Amino acid sequence: MKITVNTLYWKNNNPIVHEMHSKVMKHFDIPVSYTVENIHHGVWMDSILNTVDSDIYVFFDGDCVPLNRKAYEEAIMHCANGYLVGNAHVTNCIKAKHDLFCGAAFLAISKPYYERIK
Repeated sequence: MKITVNTLYWKNNNPIVHEMHSKVMKHFDIPVSYTVENIHHGVWMDSILNTVDSDIYVFFDGDCVPLNRKAYEEAIMHCANGYLVGNAHVTNCIKAKHDLFCGAAFLAISKPYYERIK
């Protein structure tokens, strides 16, 4: 099973955040592909999902890391079984204040699941 882990950094982000993120991911032996570009998260994620060959895609914000490797492995396992895994968000700036969605801070999705919902 091919797994790709991706993190986006904007060019004006504090470099210490990238350095610390990289150290945590190396500690947990999670290889990450870093993109340094000023691009909207959704556009970047769609680009990864549509151009990178993988079975499971994992996205971490630059300031979001797993607290242990098991959390990462469980996300992969659930995706392999056909689920979307992510941290729950609610947008408070629009009328739908109670609608939950998986935010881009941490998101794991399988290619077949993405193909079904796009």
